Amino acid sequence: MMREGVIGDELDRDALLRSIVETAPEAIFVADDEGMVVSFSPAGVTMFGVSHEEIVGRSVGALLPNPHGTAPSCVDVLFPSTDAQIPVRRQKTRAVRASGETFPVRLTTGRFTQARRVFHVGFVEDITRHEEVRQRLEDAQSKLERLTRLNAFGEMASAFAHEINQSLTGAAGSTEAADLLAEQAGLAPDHPIRERLSDSLSDIHRTAGIVRQIRQFLKTGEPQMRLVDANAVTQEAVVLAALSADPKVRITFVPDPALTMLLVDPMQLQIIVINLITNALDAVMHTASPAITIATHLDEAAVRVVVTDNGSGIVPTVAEHMFE
Repeated sequence: MMREGVIGDELDRDALLRSIVETAPEAIFVADDEGMVVSFSPAGVTMFGVSHEEIVGRSVGALLPNPHGTAPSCVDVLFPSTDAQIPVRRQKTRAVRASGETFPVRLTTGRFTQARRVFHVGFVEDITRHEEVRQRLEDAQSKLERLTRLNAFGEMASAFAHEINQSLTGAAGSTEAADLLAEQAGLAPDHPIRERLSDSLSDIHRTAGIVRQIRQFLKTGEPQMRLVDANAVTQEAVVLAALSADPKVRITFVPDPALTMLLVDPMQLQIIVINLITNALDAVMHTASPAITIATHLDEAAVRVVVTDNGSGIVPTVAEHMFE
């Protein structure tokens, strides 16, 4: 009890609160129950480009316009709850600088009462950079997903082309055999039956040529090889794969500092890494403390990307016969 008294005497709570407000990286404002700003932090001055004197006494809507238009009121949108069970509310919205530029923010609001008056305190975090990074990652992930689908389509198309080519080869052989039988039966080359067989054989050969061109196109698609930072490319793939991971999964990237530039198709490398991580995520789905580690290694003759997880793994009886 004595210690508590000493602490209470030593600390000037008002000075402590002022220090917190003045040094906080987020913009902090206090508004009354009418939504009029009564206090504004230095970080807010920098973030919004407006002076303390210019904003105090004005509606908080000058900083955080109502995203729904004119109704409901800005106060109802920003401070909607009078329920004591919801003392703090967090939301994403948009703010406006003195220049008129709008930008995304994360707003945390709370309520307090002083001298029987209700006040609202708001903490505004500028998440412009965060949103830009998130958008770039989503765009990159969409691009990777499209490329993955295209790769799968290419593999299926190549398989289909092979099967069609086999059928066309058989059809050509049968048609040639039929024409030979017709010739042996004494039918002249200009006989309608032999002319139809000749037309069919020409169509088969033309179709086979188209199929060969498709197979050649699919086979000779050149990878976009270039020198890239292998660790950076792998790390970006790890970040993209982590976007769809359960938050409880601990994903760790361990780059080999000896690995620098690598001649590779970065998109293909990322597709492979993402597929491996996706498999690992499936493997740890029912693990109590799921963890995945992605590591790069520079060996004497090769570069290795190793993905390990603490999932249950393959049942030993199955593993023994996997490659039989």
